[in-house]
Amino acid sequence: MIQNIFRFNAKLFRFSVFVFALHFALQYFNLWPLSGAYFYGIHLFNFFGSAALFTTLAFAFENFEDKAGFIYLALSILKMLLVMILMAVIILGKKESNMAFALQFMVVYGFYLTFEVVSMAKKLNP
Repeated sequence: MIQNIFRFNAKLFRFSVFVFALHFALQYFNLWPLSGAYFYGIHLFNFFGSAALFTTLAFAFENFEDKAGFIYLALSILKMLLVMILMAVIILGKKESNMAFALQFMVVYGFYLTFEVVSMAKKLNP
């Protein structure tokens, strides 16, 4: 189980660095401006959300292998609910860069979600 966690976290770290670098390049050239706190918050939320999801899934595969797909589905829905709550708090905060934050957050979240689905599909169908 520990090896699975380390293996996934290594893949997640490489993927996160790629997405971060791509997003940072867009920020650097001022193509998609956003404040620093929002920028880092987007990446920290997605990275730690994915790491927590797959750490829990490693435990599920070890102990409840036949129900791991359902556990993944439940955890993904929980993560989506957390995203919706975060988005509601930020957007209803009435700041000037809310729409830029929302759009960038959803694009980065989409990248992480695609990564999670592909990784989970490989794990469920070896």
